Formats: sequence, structure tokens, C-alpha cells
Amino acid sequence: MSNSSGGIGLVGLGLLVSIVLAVLKLAGPLAAWSWVLVASPFLIGIATTLAIIFLVFIFAVIGAAVVEAKTQKPVRKLSAR
Repeated sequence: MSNSSGGIGLVGLGLLVSIVLAVLKLAGPLAAWSWVLVASPFLIGIATTLAIIFLVFIFAVIGAAVVEAKTQKPVRKLSAR
């Protein structure tokens, strides 16, 4: 049984668009475009994916800290005699 969704994904779509733009740049219609513009769909997909991974990591760290804080036993103060 396969768990794949069958979708192309954000990075895959950016790569596909970048390949099409690169072919058009090399063929002539987009010759005036810079290579940064041609590669930007792929780079935007990578940046978005990394930003999502970073946010998930931050939320996981914050969530773990909250759970840890809730599960700690309270510290009892020693009374002076």
C-alpha cells in the first residue's frame, strides 16, 4: 500500500516552472531575463518549504517546553528552624 499523495508538491512545481523558463531563456523568448528571475520559482519553493520546517521546529520546541514546565513537580521551600 502506497502512502504517496500523488501530488507534485511545492518544490516540484517550482522546479517544473524553472525548467520551462530556462528552456525559454535558452531558446530566445526570455533571453533578456536574468538567471535569478528564471530560477526564482524553484528558489521560492525551497524558501517556503524551509520556512514551514523552521516554524514546525519552533512550535515543537515551545510545545515541549510547555509540557516540561507543566509536568515538573513544584519545589518545596525548606523552612528555617
